[in-house]
Amino acid sequence: MWLAVAALVGVPAAYGAEPEVAGAQGIETPLAWSNLSAPQRQLLKGHEADWASLPAARQRAMARGAQRWLNMDTGAQAQAQERFKTWNSLPESRRALIRQRWEHFQQLNPQERSQVRENFRAFKQLPAQQRQQLRQRWLQATPAERTQMRAAAQARPLLPRAPPRAPLRAPPRPRRMPR
Repeated sequence: MWLAVAALVGVPAAYGAEPEVAGAQGIETPLAWSNLSAPQRQLLKGHEADWASLPAARQRAMARGAQRWLNMDTGAQAQAQERFKTWNSLPESRRALIRQRWEHFQQLNPQERSQVRENFRAFKQLPAQQRQQLRQRWLQATPAERTQMRAAAQARPLLPRAPPRAPLRAPPRPRRMPR
């Protein structure tokens, strides 16, 4: 169970709520061990001895992660544990690449992030054979061809977009006849 909590708290501090800052200097205030709830302290007990020496941002990220864990149902906790095992089984070079891609994704503007998510959802809806063909085509492409493929993907989505919905409006009120 503790390993799954570590997966949850291993996210960057910027992932959750904004950190509290003290004064105009922008220095984060440390989070005292005693300010954690009893369930949070139980989950994070392996860090009690070195808690005061951890950076404030890390303390807050760990506290948020512990709270997320406590708010999960057992199914979500099992899924988080499985993801953590998968993450730990990856070579460090692969984890570094994933972190780098995540940081790049976070630097995109909201419209670009939305487009990436939309394209990913569309890709996942393709038949497995077609996804594999696209992966192979991507891996065999030169950098120039990949640039062209990216431009083409931005110009057209993988799946047709749904037509925009008409705004919801209340039906018009019936007119009263003058008496």
